Formats: sequence, structure tokens, C-alpha cells
Amino acid sequence: MSAANQKGIPIVIDAVGVGATKYRNDKIKELLQYKVAVLKGNASEIASTAGIGVSTKGVDSGKVSGDIIQIAKSLAYELGCVVAVTGEKDICTDGGS
Repeated sequence: MSAANQKGIPIVIDAVGVGATKYRNDKIKELLQYKVAVLKGNASEIASTAGIGVSTKGVDSGKVSGDIIQIAKSLAYELGCVVAVTGEKDICTDGGS
């Protein structure tokens, strides 16, 4: 991933299963040390990545405590990337208003 960053190649991360296991939680933190163009996941994966508590069952989206739109906007702003939340209604934000 550092080679992609050095060459200006956009990195897209699909946060599959973040929130479901310690390994996946640790791995997303490691991956987000690089400059990422897009972070994609369901509501619980994005909330977990943002450090928000969720009740997750495996890789399926669980109940998120909080407004997922605001969580996605804040995370996008913090990371300096686009955050795409998939679900019944998809959300895509760069952190702007």
C-alpha cells in the first residue's frame, strides 16, 4: 500500500467484517495508516471503524448507536477520504456538508 501511495494510485478499502473480530478491528487500524481514497462498508462496519459501539453478528450489519450519516461524515473528514455506507439507503460522503 505504501507503493500505491508513493505512486498516487488510489486505495479503496472494503471494511468487510470490521467489528466482528479483534483481528479485523486491528487490521483496519493498520490499513488506515495509509492514505485511502475510499472506505466502503455497511453501517456497522463503518461505525466500528469510527470507534462507535455496535452490535454486530458476523459480517452482517448490526444496530448502530448514533446517526450513521453523521458518523460517516465525521469519519470521512477525519480520514480525508470518501466514505461509502451500503445498505437499504446508500450513503456517500467526503465529510463536507
